[in-house]
Amino acid sequence: LIAGPPITFIVVLLMVVWIATPSNRELRNIQNQVASEVYSADSVLLGRYYTQDRTEVGYDYIAPVVIDALIATEDIRFYEHRGIDFISLGRVLFKSILQQDESSGGGSTITQQLAKNLYTMNPDRSLDGWLGNLGKIPKRVIQKTKEWIISINLERNFTKEEIIAMYLNTATFSSNTFGIKVAAET
Repeated sequence: LIAGPPITFIVVLLMVVWIATPSNRELRNIQNQVASEVYSADSVLLGRYYTQDRTEVGYDYIAPVVIDALIATEDIRFYEHRGIDFISLGRVLFKSILQQDESSGGGSTITQQLAKNLYTMNPDRSLDGWLGNLGKIPKRVIQKTKEWIISINLERNFTKEEIIAMYLNTATFSSNTFGIKVAAET
């Protein structure tokens, strides 16, 4: 009777995460919404059509200073972990939760933020329809678990450079711009 609710929660958590987590095939075939460009016969751009104005760029086209700034501000141990930074998680647990210090920063890695951008914040793959009115904390636990699993799979399927490029291509910047190239142009 006492073990029933926690075991039930864990089983439901694992089922939801397993069902809602993308397969390795889906991970290898990630496609972002990008703008369509229409050109005339003489190669003049006539217009761009989009839901999200995004143009993807490769890692080699991103300035090293941008990459250094991203790692310095978002995930200082990016090259040392495989998707989950347990040191940051420990800091979040101790400072944010136990000491109630909300200025201590988050524990998400760049890879976890990419997972969130690609899957957990995507309306087509949202957990809201599946979980209904479960409550904020259980939904957050399920979302974070899903992000961790996707992060580990992303790290298995892509290089660190590919992860950085994907993150910068999926990130939302100020002025409602999507991706690093459009943000730089804006």
